[in-house]
This record gives sequence, C-alpha cells and structure tokens, in this order.
Amino acid sequence: MMENPNEQQPRHDEIARAAYQIWEQRARPHGYDVEFWLEAERQLRSARQPSRDESIAAAASQAGRQAPAKPGRNDQPKALPAKASRPRLTAARASQRPQSRAEIA
Repeated sequence: MMENPNEQQPRHDEIARAAYQIWEQRARPHGYDVEFWLEAERQLRSARQPSRDESIAAAASQAGRQAPAKPGRNDQPKALPAKASRPRLTAARASQRPQSRAEIA
C-alpha cells in the first residue's frame, strides 16, 4: 500500500514549534525568521524520510535478496587508464639533438 504523501509533510504548527526552538537556541536574533522556518522544515522532513540505506534494504527484502554491501574505507576506486608516456631519450636520439651554445662556441 502506498503512503499518503501528505503524511510525510510536516504540519504548519510542527514547523512553527521547531522554528521557535531554533530561534531560541540561537539567542533570539531579529530578521532570521525565514531562515529558521526553512531550517525547521528541512529538519522535520529529513527526520521523517527513511535513510538511503534503509530504503535499499527494504527494497531488497521485498525482492527476496540481500541489500548490496556499503562501500568501506578500504575499497579502492577503479584504476584510471594509464597515460601515454613520453618517448624516452635514447642514446641514438641524444646524438641527434642540437648542441648547446657552449659546445658550439
């Protein structure tokens, strides 16, 4: 059964209460009412939404399989393709180089 999208939306009075708490925690400054309101709304929405990992695990359990493992710190990213190296200066090529001004004079 699908959840009602309005159930996850915070109500006006909930946002007002949370914004008031933020305002009090920040020493009641003037002129930040919109910022505090938006922050309270954001906090309430994030608290009601399941985390990404929980969503993946729930979807995997419904499909009857395990959720993919979270990447760890030791997981290395895929190696980038090697850059083409500059040709090395060989003895044969070194003899073809022009002489320095000190050698010419």
